[in-house]
Amino acid sequence: MNAKEFIIPIIVLLSFFIIQALGLVGEVGLTVLIALAVAITWLLSYRYNEWVLLVIGLLAGGVIEIGLRFLGFQQVWNNASLFGVPYWLPLIWGFGFVVITRLGIYITNKK
Repeated sequence: MNAKEFIIPIIVLLSFFIIQALGLVGEVGLTVLIALAVAITWLLSYRYNEWVLLVIGLLAGGVIEIGLRFLGFQQVWNNASLFGVPYWLPLIWGFGFVVITRLGIYITNKK
């Protein structure tokens, strides 16, 4: 594994969060952006069963964000459409699982 396999996704994630923080794009636009980021990342380099990591991250992110919201531990998202959280948030969790795993593989295989 080379560094570009996790550096490019990290740059994409940072860019996403800058766009989100500046409010340049709405919730659906951000969801499309992160879906495109996942697709482009996988077009450049896909590792075996990374889709499983994405799904686990989606589920974990959904349970944590939506579940904690119902328990009263929440961030406040204005105009969030998915049970009080933005559509893109669980997707970002899934993509984060993929990127963190890639970084871990890179670090542990470095000699």
